[in-house]
Amino acid sequence: MSAANHALQFYKDQLDSDAVGSPSLAPRHRFVFVAQGDGGRSRHIVTREIDAIGHGVRDKWLFRCDGIEMARDGPTLLHVHAVPGLCCMIEGAMTVNDSGTAEEHCEGDWWYETNVQPIVARSTGATGTRFIRVMIAAPELEGFRATQFVGPAEQKQYQAKGRGH
Repeated sequence: MSAANHALQFYKDQLDSDAVGSPSLAPRHRFVFVAQGDGGRSRHIVTREIDAIGHGVRDKWLFRCDGIEMARDGPTLLHVHAVPGLCCMIEGAMTVNDSGTAEEHCEGDWWYETNVQPIVARSTGATGTRFIRVMIAAPELEGFRATQFVGPAEQKQYQAKGRGH
């Protein structure tokens, strides 16, 4: 499978407590995040092709799913991710600013983060913010930190908070 055939897809499903899974799903690598809800419907939200994860044929990829929590009114440092990813807000709200364009994301919202544009964000949730981020990376990135801070000031501030390298 070439890099052009890789994509992140986001579906929002709600299932009744007595729902039965469908055997019609094609075999693929999947992340499934489960939360309580009512009803039984499935809705395709977005597909983002991933062309920044390498070229050529590969048998192995790293699939990463991070849960991120931010304190109330907590900011992030200016950063960029090693690979692109899809995010989904689980709880709270957050403003994400990439290169001067600010977007507010609330519970249930999704957004796409590139690995090109630097990002800064601020939790605007009344009690804090929780979201998940799913990424696909080449095996060479195993063990590397997914977040790279943009400038020396951000690196210094990150290390001063006791988070080191």
